[in-house]
Amino acid sequence: MMPCKYTTKTGEIGHVDLDAVIDVARGPSGQKSTWNALVLYDPAAKIFIETRDSPIDCAHGTQSETVEVDESYLRAHFDLTASDLIGIKRHPELWMFRDA
Repeated sequence: MMPCKYTTKTGEIGHVDLDAVIDVARGPSGQKSTWNALVLYDPAAKIFIETRDSPIDCAHGTQSETVEVDESYLRAHFDLTASDLIGIKRHPELWMFRDA
């Protein structure tokens, strides 16, 4: 088990097992455009999570952030369609990772 804390949409702290999530997509964060983001899906909790890191050249000790995101955010910033998101939820093991 590889535990990871994240911030829920309501601002609470949640926990996820990184060994049990599905990697969905990677690309620039829609919240912080210069940051690199990795989108994960937790099948047990049925939520999407974005973990993002600041650029190496301006990190200066800035911690990474891990937050719950909604489907509209994923459609807008990672070009995932409603059909993609339904497919991920129904059969997460069949999803092919997207690297933007």
